[in-house]
Amino acid sequence: MSSLTAPRNAPFAAAFRDLSYVPRWGILRSIRKQNVAEHSYYVALYADQLAALIQWEGDTAALLQYALLHDIDETITGDIPGPVKRAAFDKTKMWNKIRDTMARRFGTINVFRLNNPLPEIKAIVAVADSIDEISYLIEETVLGNKWVKVVLVEAIRRFEARWEMLPINDEEDSKSLKAVVMEILTTHRQDPILLKDVL
Repeated sequence: MSSLTAPRNAPFAAAFRDLSYVPRWGILRSIRKQNVAEHSYYVALYADQLAALIQWEGDTAALLQYALLHDIDETITGDIPGPVKRAAFDKTKMWNKIRDTMARRFGTINVFRLNNPLPEIKAIVAVADSIDEISYLIEETVLGNKWVKVVLVEAIRRFEARWEMLPINDEEDSKSLKAVVMEILTTHRQDPILLKDVL
């Protein structure tokens, strides 16, 4: 029983719920706000679907765990705008600075897994992250937000660059799968179903 309460595991830590209070897209003019917990859920969902689509045969449990935790450091740092993060931050130095705090809040096992994903897992989660970005930004455009169009173009460019890192051996398969995913993302928004509509 004592192993369940050991700090190295940190089960049910209240700090996990902090993800729902960390806003994403802090400087984006958005209509509907998104938080990191919501984003993490979608990244896990999309990572699972993407792994099936590319017929990845790795450890699905490890993939989903990394997807759910991949932005948990933002409970300490906040969601730093992407262009700034990519241009100015050394992720290794940042991680070394907050690692001990992360371990106290979330447990050393969780922090170890988060800091040591297999390259294939990291690649799948990065693409799933882009899929959520694009989906969110498309939802914003459907709601009438014209401000996000430039951000959406950049998100699609990032998705295409990340796609190249996926563990897909056949180049033609990779191109056709990427085209299918983009087609789904850019056309899957439907008109809302209203209560007066026939279900």
